[in-house]
Amino acid sequence: MKLRLPFRREKSRLGLTRSAHAPARAERRAAKAGVLAGALACGAAFGHLLGDDLIARALPEWARVGSLAVAGNVHTDAAVIAQTAGVGANTVLAEIEPADLARALETLPWVRSARATTLAPNRVVVAIEERVPVAVARLADGSRHLVDASGVAFAPAPPETRGPELIGLDALPASGKADPALARGVALLEAWLAAKLPEARAVEVAGARASELPVVVLEERSVRVLLGRGELAPKLARLQRTLGLNEPALARAVAIDLRFPGQGVLRFAAPCGERAGELLGGEDAAAGTDPAATASVGGEELCHAKTT
Repeated sequence: MKLRLPFRREKSRLGLTRSAHAPARAERRAAKAGVLAGALACGAAFGHLLGDDLIARALPEWARVGSLAVAGNVHTDAAVIAQTAGVGANTVLAEIEPADLARALETLPWVRSARATTLAPNRVVVAIEERVPVAVARLADGSRHLVDASGVAFAPAPPETRGPELIGLDALPASGKADPALARGVALLEAWLAAKLPEARAVEVAGARASELPVVVLEERSVRVLLGRGELAPKLARLQRTLGLNEPALARAVAIDLRFPGQGVLRFAAPCGERAGELLGGEDAAAGTDPAATASVGGEELCHAKTT
């Protein structure tokens, strides 16, 4: 009969006794299980937070747009920008051409210029510069449109919009295109403001006789200032001198004509007649002229009695 001692254990297939190595093997299994569980937990956390980014970096050709950042938009809704740009959740980042995207955005009424770029792994960034309205174009049909500094009428003017109007045009050019007449009118308004002249209500950029254009209509009494062709600065300086004379005739004039070198001609709704000198502060008519037609104003300016 074979005795089995209580302290001996049968050998394993590898020849190791279970009593000597079983505990070590159990510890290794537990350690492996812990490492695996930790790896799974970390993977789940990173996958939840960065899954899209990791996939996009690993497979850029499959990366989908995750976010669209827009800067500079005040009057243009971000949703309209996204729709115009054609950027959505299913858009593949690698298929976006930033230059084409920017050109598409520049077709929007308020967008003057746009820039776009793509950032790995899944972001699109857009920066736009919006137009700044400086005047209102009023067409012959009564419609009003906002105009920027380059002469582009880019959007309908809200009813509450106030400011100088550019008048005389029957129609506007294609969307986003500058109109030369509007551009000249805007430049005139800038020079007018810089010269600190009385407030302008409107600028006739078309419609009137070509020899008179441009014509500025003053806010006060709707007096028309005929500028005509030629250098603008000396005419505005002459207008400043004319208005500074404080002549009684100025209160009766319906137009100030600055088309003649060295002269500012006041025009009235009716001939001055025999009261020409009286209207001009009691000064006599210039020598050699018909007192019913012209009279000297401040030595340089003339009162023209011709009915306009």
